[in-house]
Amino acid sequence: MKKILIPLIAISLIACKNTLKENIAQEVEQKQTTQTSDEKVELKTSEAKIIEPKKVLIQQDSVVPQTKKKRARGKVRKSRQLVDWELNRYILKCPKDYRKELEAEIENMRNEWKDIPLTLYVTFKNVELADYLQINFVDENGKEFDFGFGNNNFGDLKLYDKGTLAANKDLIGKEFKINWGLKRSEFSCCSGEYKKVEAFMPSIYKIELLED
Repeated sequence: MKKILIPLIAISLIACKNTLKENIAQEVEQKQTTQTSDEKVELKTSEAKIIEPKKVLIQQDSVVPQTKKKRARGKVRKSRQLVDWELNRYILKCPKDYRKELEAEIENMRNEWKDIPLTLYVTFKNVELADYLQINFVDENGKEFDFGFGNNNFGDLKLYDKGTLAANKDLIGKEFKINWGLKRSEFSCCSGEYKKVEAFMPSIYKIELLED
């Protein structure tokens, strides 16, 4: 009996992993195809007024350092005002049996992002599929930023293949300027069957490849 169960368990785990990858690939494609220019100015809730992309970009563009010395001296607007909401204000859609897990995920996010500048100068590290899709950047101090849960706008840049989720090797190690903020995003959370949820998460509004 044990000899029969072991292969069956292994097959089940592989099938679960493949299903997760397919679901994430579908989410990525859906996010990219539903983004429009109107999305940047048509957030109507009271929460959205705080994070409305057009206003965020105006704040960020007031600091446009061109060198590392200027970056260090420039006045940098922090993100604390974007992550000081109560937990229930972040969550838009979530099955009841997953809410506590999602709240824990958001609490971790708030702690990680509360003092982060709204404009980042970072290096593209990699894209990984672990329990969820990770889109990783790192700054010059070694701090990592993961936009895997975000509803990201990459513009014309192709950081990874949305089918295979493989990172673009030509862009790994390149430096980017990123304008980010909280944005309504749909993603799989958080364990078990990975149910679809919707919440405000750190997302890329604008990304620019910096020349050497």
